[in-house]
Amino acid sequence: MVTTLGLLQIRIILILLILVTLGCNKNSNEKNLTPLDVTTDLIEINQPINTQQYINPKLGLSFTFPNNWQITKPEDSPVEIVQLISPEGSIEIQFINDYPPPTIDLTSYSQALIDNLIIGNPDLIFDGPYKFAMLGPNPAIKYNFTTSKENIIGTTIISIRKLGMFSDSIIIQAQGDSISYKQSEEEINIILNSFNFSSMD
Repeated sequence: MVTTLGLLQIRIILILLILVTLGCNKNSNEKNLTPLDVTTDLIEINQPINTQQYINPKLGLSFTFPNNWQITKPEDSPVEIVQLISPEGSIEIQFINDYPPPTIDLTSYSQALIDNLIIGNPDLIFDGPYKFAMLGPNPAIKYNFTTSKENIIGTTIISIRKLGMFSDSIIIQAQGDSISYKQSEEEINIILNSFNFSSMD
């Protein structure tokens, strides 16, 4: 019999494999990604110059991103993923939708993800305690990280949304080389601060 904890561990391992696979090899990413059909989910509605809005009514999420960033979706992914790539390809932001056990709280779920991420990637260094944030109406936990060997920095944001008796989560991971990341911080913040994780249609 598979326990709730066992199911959570399986989901965490699956998510971490996806994050590591997508985040560690840019050339591999480009082979496995296809541009999204902008006529399906991508809608431009009264947005400031040089930005557009991604809206996914099925998942109840939306965010604003710069026009010159590429939005893609990995093929054959076992979970819902959307990925943004900066014009020069040095920064990637991944949005992953998951379904944690309904009884788990945000802090425990986030800590389990981070603990397993560190086990699988010993070079990761999370800077200080996590911070509480909001994704639309939903509370979230935000972590900043660096790597000890490669010159990579980034941010991980995790949120759980209650759906009646069930719940789902969104995991956002932004990462890139430190120079490009700092130079693009304004654009990254536009994306992260505009993210809305609300009710589904």
